[in-house]
Amino acid sequence: MRLTLLCCTWREERMGEEGSELPMCASCGQRIYDGQYLQALNADWHADCFRCCDCSASLSHQYYEKDGQLFCKKDYWARYGESCHGCSEQITKGLVMVAGELKYHPECFICLTCGTFIGDGDTYTLVEHSKLYCGHCYYQTVVTPVIEQILPDSPGSHLPHTVTLVSIPASSHGKRGLSVSIDPPHGPPGCGTEHSHTVRVQGVDPGCMSPDVKNSIHVGDRILEINGTPIRNVPLDEIDLLIQETSRLLQLTLEHDPHDTLGHGLGPETSPLSSPAYTPSGEAGSSARQKPVFARTWVALSPSA
Repeated sequence: MRLTLLCCTWREERMGEEGSELPMCASCGQRIYDGQYLQALNADWHADCFRCCDCSASLSHQYYEKDGQLFCKKDYWARYGESCHGCSEQITKGLVMVAGELKYHPECFICLTCGTFIGDGDTYTLVEHSKLYCGHCYYQTVVTPVIEQILPDSPGSHLPHTVTLVSIPASSHGKRGLSVSIDPPHGPPGCGTEHSHTVRVQGVDPGCMSPDVKNSIHVGDRILEINGTPIRNVPLDEIDLLIQETSRLLQLTLEHDPHDTLGHGLGPETSPLSSPAYTPSGEAGSSARQKPVFARTWVALSPSA
């Protein structure tokens, strides 16, 4: 939190009063006999004692405070600020683009391959926690080579780690072509496991999806968010209702981890939340194919957070 200092001045007639009448410096613990001193954080300070706790620079006009510690601007943002993955500069104000674990300035949210700015609502995929692609380049650069070298119907296990926010339009035929299951919490009851359930994609009907989309959603993928709400905050009895509500737009943040052995085979411990309502791919017409678009997650930066 950035704050402005208040500079106080002793009147000359009070300079000779007893020590008990003089303010005490919050830093050194000594009485303040100086003609001028500083007031901050509901305390008094010698001007020379009011310094950044990291670099010891004198804080003469403005300062940053966190948990009772004083910082200059540079050290505060170095310790508590968010670094843009695109330019490596600190993000100090405005909107922040969040993709997986990474944060970007809006102007730095660009495709690694073609350099195109990825606008709000444009398709994108974050690969291996670091590489950002627009939807077109991801499909051409990452997915297509895998499909050409591996069996076209099962490229999922050969794709890298990805985090994708997919927006699935409302369905006119009343089917998502998607079902989910839940992994039971790990650990004994009463140890904070009540809300640690893991929801995964259990089944996907390729006949209800366009080719690029069906290769972005895989059996075993973890669902991290539903309509922008973290899965841990969604009641279990509402998860399937939200996913199967085909009259509304559905947004899912999905994590595909090829090294997650729990997600590759949904064993007997997983509990299906619904049975897939599929249309056989041979009977699916063009009207049944709903092409999702991918969305970006924006948050407003708060320096005091």
